[in-house]
Amino acid sequence: MAIAAPIAKELVEDILMLTPMQESMLFHYLSSEQSLLYCEQIGIEIEGDINIDAFISAWRAVTAANEPLRAVIRWNEQHKAVQIIKRRHEIPIIETDLTYVAPEQLAEKMQELRESRLADRIDVREAPFRMMLCKLSEAKFELLIDFHHMILDGWSLGVLLQEFVTSYGAMVRGTTIQLQRKTSYSSYIQWLKEQDRPAQEAYWRKYLSGLRQRTLIPGDRPQLGAVIDPAVVRCVFEDTLVDRAKQYSLGKGISIASLLYGAWGVLLQKYNNSNDVCFGVTVSGRPPEIPGIEHMTGLFIQTVPLRMTSSPGQAALDFVLRTAADLSGKEANAALPVREFSSFTDTGEGVLPFDTVMVIKNYPLDQGLSFDAEGLRFKKSYGNEETNFDLTLQVTVHDGIAIDFHYNTEIYDRSTIEQLAARYRLTVAALIELGNRPLAELQLVTPTEREELGRLFHATAAEITNDRIEDLIWEQAVKLPDQTAVRFEEQSLTYAGLKQEAVRIAELLKRNGIEPTARVALSVPRSAMMVAAFLGILEADCICVPLDPSHPAERTQAIVEDCGAAAMIVEDATAAAGFEGLIVTIPKEKLSSAGSAAKSASDAGERRKADSSTVACMIYTSGSTGKPKGAMLHHRGIVNHAFAKINDLGIDSNDKVGNSFSINVVASIWQILAPLFAGAELIVYSAEVERDPLEQFKLIEADGVSVIEVIPSVLNAYVRLLESGHPSIPLNSLKVIALTSEETKPGLVNRFYNRYNIQLVNAYGQTECCDDTLHYRIPMSTWTERVPIGRPVLNTRPYIVDFNGALQPMGMVGELIVAGAGVSSGYWNRPELNEEKFIEHPLEPGTVMYRTGDLATWLPDGTIRYLGRVDHQVKIRGNRIELSEIENGIARMNAIREVAVILRSNQREEEALWAFFTADRPLTVKEIRLFLQDLLPSYMMPEQLVQLEAMPLMPNGKINRGALRSIEADSLPIGNAEAAPASEIERQISAIWQDVLRKDRLNISDTFFDAGGNSLLILQLTAQLNARFGVQLTVAELFTHATIRKQAERIRMLTAKELASSIAVRSVRLPESAELSASTAHGDTLTFEVQVPSEVWKSLMKVDKAKAIQASEAAFAALGLLLNKISGQNEVNVYAYRPEDGRIKPIHYNFEFIDGIPELAATLATDKEQWLESGAFLLPTNETGTEAIRPVMSVRSDDRKVSPELSNLFNLHVEWHEQGNDSAVLSWRLEHSAFPRDLVKQWVGAHSKLTAFIAEQLASQSL
Repeated sequence: MAIAAPIAKELVEDILMLTPMQESMLFHYLSSEQSLLYCEQIGIEIEGDINIDAFISAWRAVTAANEPLRAVIRWNEQHKAVQIIKRRHEIPIIETDLTYVAPEQLAEKMQELRESRLADRIDVREAPFRMMLCKLSEAKFELLIDFHHMILDGWSLGVLLQEFVTSYGAMVRGTTIQLQRKTSYSSYIQWLKEQDRPAQEAYWRKYLSGLRQRTLIPGDRPQLGAVIDPAVVRCVFEDTLVDRAKQYSLGKGISIASLLYGAWGVLLQKYNNSNDVCFGVTVSGRPPEIPGIEHMTGLFIQTVPLRMTSSPGQAALDFVLRTAADLSGKEANAALPVREFSSFTDTGEGVLPFDTVMVIKNYPLDQGLSFDAEGLRFKKSYGNEETNFDLTLQVTVHDGIAIDFHYNTEIYDRSTIEQLAARYRLTVAALIELGNRPLAELQLVTPTEREELGRLFHATAAEITNDRIEDLIWEQAVKLPDQTAVRFEEQSLTYAGLKQEAVRIAELLKRNGIEPTARVALSVPRSAMMVAAFLGILEADCICVPLDPSHPAERTQAIVEDCGAAAMIVEDATAAAGFEGLIVTIPKEKLSSAGSAAKSASDAGERRKADSSTVACMIYTSGSTGKPKGAMLHHRGIVNHAFAKINDLGIDSNDKVGNSFSINVVASIWQILAPLFAGAELIVYSAEVERDPLEQFKLIEADGVSVIEVIPSVLNAYVRLLESGHPSIPLNSLKVIALTSEETKPGLVNRFYNRYNIQLVNAYGQTECCDDTLHYRIPMSTWTERVPIGRPVLNTRPYIVDFNGALQPMGMVGELIVAGAGVSSGYWNRPELNEEKFIEHPLEPGTVMYRTGDLATWLPDGTIRYLGRVDHQVKIRGNRIELSEIENGIARMNAIREVAVILRSNQREEEALWAFFTADRPLTVKEIRLFLQDLLPSYMMPEQLVQLEAMPLMPNGKINRGALRSIEADSLPIGNAEAAPASEIERQISAIWQDVLRKDRLNISDTFFDAGGNSLLILQLTAQLNARFGVQLTVAELFTHATIRKQAERIRMLTAKELASSIAVRSVRLPESAELSASTAHGDTLTFEVQVPSEVWKSLMKVDKAKAIQASEAAFAALGLLLNKISGQNEVNVYAYRPEDGRIKPIHYNFEFIDGIPELAATLATDKEQWLESGAFLLPTNETGTEAIRPVMSVRSDDRKVSPELSNLFNLHVEWHEQGNDSAVLSWRLEHSAFPRDLVKQWVGAHSKLTAFIAEQLASQSL
């Protein structure tokens, strides 16, 4: 940024501090030179013949009457800023004639001009308010007004335009301009100072207490940085809705604003699936106790939070009335900067609780600026403004209601905002319609969406058989008696043999008194007889309770006792030790029974089996209390799901289907039954095969399996083996792989499809719904970016609802609830849990739905996307985070094999993101963070990265995330070469890092974030560094200077600049060892000489020996820094002269880009060969009218004198004369100077002192 022109003292009328809102806007202004945040542009159409002289004079009069139009913003290097009110100021007004442009091209040309003006960023230091008058035709103009929001708010602009029209009229009529006398803006600033800040802080702390989640509209993409690329979608309410809104507000005694705010709060609750949300609103900020406040101009508005909560059963009208009441206290407590609201919530320090702002614009300018004045007609035609929020709603209420949705295109697609706007309109209408009815009844689903969702709900409805499981298989035994039904290793059973063994088991159970619906525990290793036993239990009209014999005996006993099993089927009777019911053993060859309940076969008798609505098996899953719970799966649901698999996986009698799961896992049920229903062949694999991915796929190939289901981890492990060089298995017979139980990552899909043309199907479901409820056939593409959980399977209806149970529209997040044939009969003996999880369908009496507890959303293509758990939402500093998104990002690295991200306490006992992974090679924090920086926003970066040899697994093969919470493992190496602190300042900074990060060892080359820091800890770091070193580092600077080494350099530079600032304007006491002599060789020439102190000389020699820099170069650097402070200019030229050959070199210092002492000192060392002959260069010039300093500096080590010709070229001669190896003399000669002698004396002393400081800093770095 170029240096701003100095303001003459006599032009300064007042110097004011900035208001909190102005400070916030200045922060954004300084954060990026490209940012257009809060740069506003207004277009005014003017019809008529403009008197240009009157036009300009009118604006001069308005400028004279309004301080903001004469204000400029200035700041120092620490960004301490003021607003300077000038006595006189000429607003830049450019006149442009566009009458040459063809009418059909005029609109395009004007848009180009608007964009060009915006791109030419407003310089608040010189002209925060500027205008362009565009002549479109002889009697038509457009006035473009550009201004920075820092000096004006919308109400003030309306006042200015009205005053301009008044002044213009007076000028045309030749009468005196009479404008309202204004109270000074300083009165408002004084009022701000007098506010009771502790009381306001207490008000907001109480108001925001308990708010834990940041409120936002979910984006189409994560925000990766601070870049905001804005766009606008306009929503205009139709006249009938406007009339209804006015009547509603009038009838309830509230403002339309209360209704509009309330509607936005309801919509945010829907989008965030929460009854507690917050968004920003603006208040006028004009205290009535200031006289004439309504006529004052400037920036008064403030942004404050508006929190909206709703309760079950609350009436819609009550919600709106509470909103109106809630607004009343905001104006009186609006003196705090918006950034401070982050400290009053649980969303995290530095994180605002909202990312959307709603502005109700009731300014004169926006209430239809359209009037006549002296033959001219004015009308607002255009407006553009940008804020630092990702979504801002600007509402104009005049004759109608219009809402401009200003959004960040880096995050949102236009279609998303258009849909949001339509839903907002619908919400306003629904609130009016509901009246006193419950707010929970509010539905945002449009008729079109309802029709589309209805089509999706009922798309899979079909008739299925009412036959029981075993009866369907016995039909195949009749059709295909000799065909192989089940095979396990060397064992096999035909369909007829399978039925025979199953009937034998059933008869055994019946003969021994096992009654219908009795629970029979099945705990045998995988085999063909295991399948026969399962079917035998069903044939006996009993309920099968499948168990895994490898599980701990304590768990098995707990399940057997909980279900009240009447019998146990085991391979070895010792496995049922202690069980008091019937024990049936099924060795591979024969059956036997034991127990006191035995009866003779003749006592068993025949009995008729129940229908398909009865329970077939009871699958136990983990419970939140640690006690397993049994889901009761009925015949009809299991049959329905098996046929869903047959349909969606294309299973027929020619297929071979693999069973790779334990029978106690619900997925094994369809794997066993679907092939038997279809007359296909079932191949059962052992537990050992399931745990060995390579062996499993070898057997799939050898056995000719065509359909298999595995968990993604198994497939991933197999693909990793291939990527590591293992020969690929052809898998010629395999036509489809179903993936279940874990999230399917896009990276796995792409890597698999890169090697095989085998269809992958993502399967999502719940044990409570007889397994899968959604299927997704993943397109065969190696560019997959997202894998939905799918569309509903046969006779399944998924719903996505909000926290009130209301249907969510497409794209909105809510809980996934499932209805349909697969919904089970609930949990065994868990009435309270059944009441919570199994609920009645509101539109279908008698139909039960299952609450999955999963968050999901409908995608535009009719598929459903999984978004995590309702009861385990992960939030970091107020940001809701989907761990799977982080896992997907890390998994895209080629070397990563498996990854799991969890929330776990760090060394500071704070919840943090931990990423555990396995990889093909050792990885570092640096390379992982570098890879992720373009994929994830900073708040989603894991704080801890841990590489493991292998992931801990649960018995079913899933990653054991619970075990990850207790794993003690070393954090990943960061990846930089080890470097310890080399200077005292680096050691002090390192100690501060250790305190903030709670770490013992640190590398000065590692970034703060790689070492485990985050956006909250950097605030602590900034405060401690500033307190320790007495500097004013900003958070933005620490993002740029992120290592200990760079922070040390920056602090040295800031210290040097602070030193230069102080000694350049005050008297300096020179070191006692310095010798200072002065003479006046000519009447107007000043000469000073300083003997360099011995301790400084020693430091310089130490630096010289370390080859860091030559001794004289420190003096050159000190001179450049001193002249920077004397002149106030960032760009300084010093000319170096070599007496031995008379050559001159220009040294250019640009202090805007010099961040450290080494960089400053190295400036002279660059371009060593760029020396020029004396006189062969352009001399510096001075356009300001004040005396110029034209400096040249020479270095000599002998008695050779400076060339006398230089006296005509330079007026400041500085000489560094080295006297052997013992000392040096620094001399100044200022020719023909008008500068006071005492001031020049200060400068010489300052040069000496700065040289000593730079030598000391460089010496400490050279150790």
